[in-house]
This record gives sequence, structure tokens and C-alpha cells, in this order.
Amino acid sequence: WFSGTPWEDCESYYEFLHDRHSPTAEYVCLKLKGFYLKGAQVASTRDDLLPRQYLDFCKRFQDEVPSELADRATLERTICDSLGIASVDEVFESIDDTPIGAASIGVVHKA
Repeated sequence: WFSGTPWEDCESYYEFLHDRHSPTAEYVCLKLKGFYLKGAQVASTRDDLLPRQYLDFCKRFQDEVPSELADRATLERTICDSLGIASVDEVFESIDDTPIGAASIGVVHKA
């Protein structure tokens, strides 16, 4: 705002701006992935680093990053390629389709 504006007035305006723009920052982190998700995760470990509106989504990124594995076939292909096997049945009796956790570099499924 302007020099001489009471802090209370500035603070309420900053809160308005953070409420308005934090969803955009969250969207950008999710779209750009990698470095940006990891940066948000690191920032979430310090409650004194960012305003609450940003910390809220950064803390969610610790274990709730949406997965790109859209279907069972993609999940199985990823596992097979990673482990160098022909079928997930060679290693696992069962694999839950729903992830139990996700972060910037991976997704966790119960198997």
C-alpha cells in the first residue's frame, strides 16, 4: 500500500491477496511438477517461511500430490519396466489400484 498506512489495514489487504493468489501458485506447482513440488514440500517444513494460504497447500504436497498413473495397465507397465519383469504376478500377489500416498517423485501403492 502506501507509506504511513496502518499495519492492520495492510495486513488485511495482504490476507486478501494471499487468499486470491495462493490457488494460482498451487496450480503452477502442480503443472510444473518436479523442482516446484519439491520446493513447496521443503517450504512446508518451515511454518515461519510462507503465509498460511501457501503453507496449507505446500503441506498437502508432502503426501497428496495427484498421481499421473491413470489406469491399472499404466501402473502394471510402470512396475514391470522398473523391475525388469514380464508380469507383476512374478513379484506381487496383489496390488491396490488406489495410491496410499504420492509425492513429487513417486506414488505408493499397497502390494
